[in-house]
Amino acid sequence: MDTLSSARRLEAAGFTREQAETLATENANLFVEHAATVSDVESARLDLSGKIGASDTKLSGKIETVHTELSGKIETVHTELSGKIEAVHTELSGKIEAVRTELSGKIETVYAELSGKIEAVDRKLDHATATLRAEIRNMGQSLLIKTGIMQAASIGIVAALVKLL
Repeated sequence: MDTLSSARRLEAAGFTREQAETLATENANLFVEHAATVSDVESARLDLSGKIGASDTKLSGKIETVHTELSGKIETVHTELSGKIEAVHTELSGKIEAVRTELSGKIETVYAELSGKIEAVDRKLDHATATLRAEIRNMGQSLLIKTGIMQAASIGIVAALVKLL
């Protein structure tokens, strides 16, 4: 710091020579006492770089620890839930098979029952059809006989009418 230039500027600003020199000297002393040298800055940079490196290492270690811990927990939960899923799958598969077996049996029973009833209805229909056909034949013969009788009676009436005329 140039104390002479500083003192001259202070003197030009209205300070006495003694005031200007004293003030310039004190400012220079204060600057020298409190100003950082290149060495001071380099030392501070190295110190901060070391602290940052240590923090980075410490935090990286913590992150790795948390990662490992949570990965383990995830694996544990995965294994546990996979086991539960498998157990539920096995249980429900068994229940499904039991329901399938039960309902298949019921279907077979209903099928057999209904098949028997259908066969019985078919037999009744066949019997009713045969009975109706026999009755229709009998009615046809009866109608034929009655028609013959009516024709004979009609012929007799016509003959009697012809004689009367």
